[in-house]
Amino acid sequence: MRTIVFGAGALGCYLAHALVAAGNDVCVVARGAWGQTLASDGLKIRHVVQLHSTCDHPQVVGSLTEAGTADVLFAVMQQGQMLDALPQIAAADASLVVLVGNSLHVDEELAYLSEHAPDKTVLFGFQATAGRREADHVECARLGASGLTVGAAHGSAPEMAQAVLNYVFAKGGYKPRYQADMADWLTCHAAAVLPFCYVAYRLECDLTRATKEDLVRLVDASGEAYQALAQLGVRILPEGEQGFYRPGPRHAAWLLALQVIAKTSIGRLCVTDHCRAATTEMRAIDEDFMALVEQLPGRHMPTWDALRAEMPGWDELEARWNRKANEGAPCSRGC
Repeated sequence: MRTIVFGAGALGCYLAHALVAAGNDVCVVARGAWGQTLASDGLKIRHVVQLHSTCDHPQVVGSLTEAGTADVLFAVMQQGQMLDALPQIAAADASLVVLVGNSLHVDEELAYLSEHAPDKTVLFGFQATAGRREADHVECARLGASGLTVGAAHGSAPEMAQAVLNYVFAKGGYKPRYQADMADWLTCHAAAVLPFCYVAYRLECDLTRATKEDLVRLVDASGEAYQALAQLGVRILPEGEQGFYRPGPRHAAWLLALQVIAKTSIGRLCVTDHCRAATTEMRAIDEDFMALVEQLPGRHMPTWDALRAEMPGWDELEARWNRKANEGAPCSRGC
């Protein structure tokens, strides 16, 4: 099928690779030097965990308008970039649109596209891979072939949309995993990842410095956030997720896994690279999440609040890491 990947950061590039591997006609929208590199040298990915590299040759264009008609448009980018790109997405010639990435503005995004592109089916997705973009290739960290957690903002995805995605990913190991109520799923995901950011920023984006106590507090903070969300009526997703944050075997296994993640390159690729490259996005998600939980009278999140208070302020973090990015550090954003 004809597919477009709009947003050629580390996540979008792996999705493009998976689409090519599944036999689709893939067009990647990429601007500037990175777009020129993809067009001339191909999409090169170093799969860090699998210890091998791939090179694909999708079509590369500089704008969504140039991409033409598609069966599915995947927009893969940071929350702020996605909001800015909504007019382009609405005007795109694709009947099925999947917005992929962190977002606490699902209802806003859906409302805009419903008004300006009522003929489009809009789904929301999250890809469980991480990595960063180097000058000539992408470093990708993933377990297995990975896949796309995808669904409607509220309720289940239409059967026709599921059929299209099943066909798109019929070949290869990358598969869609359908999840109802993606608005709640993405809110819960923010509760899981923000404590990682608080700890990482306090440690100068060097997670190898994290102690066991840091990791225990990180897990406890997410558990407090889940309790607050449940009180606010947010459906806790995925099902059973709270088991990682309560005493028991899953909690112990998660803490052990975090120790491995923190001390290896997995932590750098999955956490600190994104913290460095997406400080503005993480600030927006943090502020949106705090505005949500502050609606709960007498909320009780002491570990969360302590971790958040221990990191530098967002103004300082943005000045520090955005300056370093502008000085030539690799970009892992969906740009």
